[in-house]
Amino acid sequence: MALSKERFQAFADVVGEENICDDPTMMAAYFRTDFAAVIMPKDPSEVQAVVRLCNKFQLKFRPICTGWTGTFQPGSILLDLRRMNQIIEINEKNMYAVVEPYVTSAQLQAELFKRGLNTNMKGAGAQCSAMLRGHGHLDQSCGADDRNHLAVEWVTPTGELVKMGSWGAVGEWFCGDGPGPSLRSLVSSVVPPSTTPGVFTKVATKLYHWPGPDKYALEGHSPRYTLREFPSNMMARYYSFPTLEKMW
Repeated sequence: MALSKERFQAFADVVGEENICDDPTMMAAYFRTDFAAVIMPKDPSEVQAVVRLCNKFQLKFRPICTGWTGTFQPGSILLDLRRMNQIIEINEKNMYAVVEPYVTSAQLQAELFKRGLNTNMKGAGAQCSAMLRGHGHLDQSCGADDRNHLAVEWVTPTGELVKMGSWGAVGEWFCGDGPGPSLRSLVSSVVPPSTTPGVFTKVATKLYHWPGPDKYALEGHSPRYTLREFPSNMMARYYSFPTLEKMW
């Protein structure tokens, strides 16, 4: 379902002509071509304006940052958040970082290692968004990622900007709850249908002590590179089974 010229122009007036596309040839880069349009907002105010236009025009929308796939109804608006890619703050004293949606875990970790800190690296990989919930090999030392979100800035499905936790109460990011009832279960996909409504625009995440070096010496060039020297206390084991039945 293509956008009418009037609707296309209304969105373009918000984000700029260069940040909206409804050409199926170009949208094929997003793994499918049946979106009404792909729109790239740069900040929370643009996200709010786009979401409100979606409501006005009765269009469904879904945001995406570093993910490659998703479930989208034909004719939906895809919000590509790649322009929102800033590390807003690294608070060393209180051990949290504030990130926008397109900051990757690798990008954040590289800055944290310089400060003797670390973040929970999701099992999906270092190329994924640092703000996403998920689990990985660092859960044992960095906690399950469900518990790592602190304060959140969130645009609701109707386009309202909500500052959750201490960000809304005192203008700081150190806590995700209070005072009063908490909304974290709503935005953390706990409540059915198990998808987060609206759009996260900023998230504070817990940080942890990192006792290792600020960088590792490598040999070779990407993608064929390896550690020059492996730590003596490092081990990784992977198990495989010939059939699914034998795994049980």
